[in-house]
Amino acid sequence: MNEETLRSTETAPTETTLPTETMQTAEETPAVQTAEPLTQEASTQEELVASDITHRLAEEFFSLREEFPAIHSPEQLPDAVLELAAQKNIPLFDAYLRFRYEEEKRVRQEEERRRLAAARSTGSLMQGAADADPEQEAFLRAFRTALK
Repeated sequence: MNEETLRSTETAPTETTLPTETMQTAEETPAVQTAEPLTQEASTQEELVASDITHRLAEEFFSLREEFPAIHSPEQLPDAVLELAAQKNIPLFDAYLRFRYEEEKRVRQEEERRRLAAARSTGSLMQGAADADPEQEAFLRAFRTALK
């Protein structure tokens, strides 16, 4: 072999040919044809479910507003209430009551924790005695004076 033949074989790209009967275009592939309608069907189903939930929550908001007139718009509701009502498929009124109960329970637990911490505390680290009863102070002064 001469040098030119070697150079041409080293730089020539290698081509692989596939049989034409095994190659299919995207339109001919059944999986690709069915995937697109399924995706569209799933997205429309999700949109319908989301629309139904939104419509249900909007209707239930009016009954909630009757019981709690301070709530004027759905934006005033915490996100947790709307999420709870949608996820557990419970009425908005029920979700709001559950949320309020949990918040009140959390506040009570925090107050109890603070009360217990104050009871366990050694008290003030300031010098001097705590405020005494004025009547007791007057009695002790009179008693000390009488003993002298």
